[in-house]
Amino acid sequence: MSTLRPMTLAIVTEAWLGGVRRHLLLLLPDLSRRGWQITVFASSKRTEADFAADQERLAAAGIRLVALPMRRAIGPGDLLAVQRLRR
Repeated sequence: MSTLRPMTLAIVTEAWLGGVRRHLLLLLPDLSRRGWQITVFASSKRTEADFAADQERLAAAGIRLVALPMRRAIGPGDLLAVQRLRR
């Protein structure tokens, strides 16, 4: 009997819109079906209007979509974001 742990994947994206959003919505459910444990961290400042619907859709596939405040440029606030990711 195999005791392998599931593969885990954390994706951090500053934008949850346009092509990034479409690509991840198509790709991630299949990875989840294959046994991956997936969490997506996306900026709460750059999302589509239907972010909550995307959260529900991905949750139904066993995927977490978490909104975090992010800026488009690297800055001192990024240290705080890294701390939030580690929790």
